[in-house]
Amino acid sequence: MTIQAILFDADGVIQTTSDDFVDTLKGLLHDAGDVDRFLKDIFAAEFPTLTGDGDFATNLRGVLEHWNVHTSVDQVLNAWTLIKPMDGIDMLVTQLRCAGVLCCVASNQQSHRAHHMSHLLGYHDMFDREFYSCKLGVMKPDPEFFEQIVERLDIAPSELLFIDDSVANVDAATSAGINAALFRTLDHLDPVASLSGVIGKYGVRL
Repeated sequence: MTIQAILFDADGVIQTTSDDFVDTLKGLLHDAGDVDRFLKDIFAAEFPTLTGDGDFATNLRGVLEHWNVHTSVDQVLNAWTLIKPMDGIDMLVTQLRCAGVLCCVASNQQSHRAHHMSHLLGYHDMFDREFYSCKLGVMKPDPEFFEQIVERLDIAPSELLFIDDSVANVDAATSAGINAALFRTLDHLDPVASLSGVIGKYGVRL
């Protein structure tokens, strides 16, 4: 088995949410203690847009009206993009690409956040390919998510490695014949070194 390409999940694997994300949302509410319910409503508004159905900004406007939050949709969208790449992930991906391994993002995202990741976080240049659920029209753990990626890359599933922080997603990739590993950035003191170790177990040498 030779790994030709690695599919990286985004949130929880190659990127984390900024520390001030929740505090930013709390600042929008009349009662900061409501932040968990507020977040739940935002996630519910985002869910259909993860497969390109509808517009997140439009759905978000309805949530703000329901919560009587007098702030702009753009301000909340900005809070939703308070994410940062894991320190050192750019160097790891560069090493992998120099070693001849194709590196791809494979993530459930709505279009606003996907655009931010691609162009403002620099994933368009950092990775060889980006596969976002909003573009594919299907999201993990649906088998079609992986089927589309395999078809677009034209690489055998047995030559792919998928890394994700969700057991359900890892199981779905495995069922599709793809090598898959569970990895959670927050579980490791040195995430890049740990991620390199995971990749090394599949015969990839840097």
